[in-house]
Amino acid sequence: MLLYISLRVNCLATHKEASLDSKKRYESIKILEEHLTTEEELERFPVVLKGQYKDAYDILDNAVNANLTPALVGPPGVGKSLIARKYAQDTGRPFYEAFFDDTIRPSSLVGYFDPAITLRKGYCLEAFIQGPLLKAMAEGGIFLAQELNRATEYCQNTLLTPLEERRCYVPRLGHVRADAKFVLIAAMNPAELGGTYRLSEALKDRIGVWIPLTYPSKDVEIEIIKVNSPEYMLDNDVIDLIYSMISKARERKDMEPPSIRDGIAIARLLGEIMRRKEHITSQDIVSCSLYVLGQQVRNRDAAREVINGLIEAAKT
Repeated sequence: MLLYISLRVNCLATHKEASLDSKKRYESIKILEEHLTTEEELERFPVVLKGQYKDAYDILDNAVNANLTPALVGPPGVGKSLIARKYAQDTGRPFYEAFFDDTIRPSSLVGYFDPAITLRKGYCLEAFIQGPLLKAMAEGGIFLAQELNRATEYCQNTLLTPLEERRCYVPRLGHVRADAKFVLIAAMNPAELGGTYRLSEALKDRIGVWIPLTYPSKDVEIEIIKVNSPEYMLDNDVIDLIYSMISKARERKDMEPPSIRDGIAIARLLGEIMRRKEHITSQDIVSCSLYVLGQQVRNRDAAREVINGLIEAAKT
């Protein structure tokens, strides 16, 4: 009798826990559902189309209209993906992307058959999960090949037929023709950066336009910092100091070159400090810069000394 009661209590407890888990899962699904959004509904990030960015955007547009495959080439954080995304939004095309590295396989781009559905219904369209490349081809969208020169040769070969013949072969289904508005845009870091592979001659031959990007001019980068921190009213002298420090850091050999995002991060941190203090001190600038740039100094023990030197050099 006691054993029965014990088992009964344990069963009730297990059922109660299962009910609670089910309730939590339902609530989690509802929260996720509330935050699901379409590409069209996503907030547009501010883009400063001036200087090199205006030239790059215009060349990108000309390349697409001429049915040529464009490649945006530049160091990390100079705005390659931002230009591609803005072009997709401006032209009303769906936007898809893939970040290439050693783990990406052709199935990550084209798609794969869901094992459970395939067991029940066989190799059919319903069982096929489309990858971003195939979706862009079918929907007439833009596929951004992020860091293409980190792609393995196996993945590079997967792109040859879509670029040359505007079609893609899916085993057991057949060939998928690309919509007339389909565009593949490559984005890559300069070849001298670590972690990059040599592009195959066949793939390079299919990229018709190479668009170089580098760090922008002073006035453009300062405007980028401002439009990405509009809620903070930082003095122009402070923003000039941030730019000068970032610019001088890019010339040093003992640290990784800071990106535009680093300048924005320092400005936003200082903006938060300004909300609590009347004035920003030199120590505030040193502290924020150290938190943002410290990991980019190759000798971590000398990070504070390097940052102090940058700020002093920027003031002169």
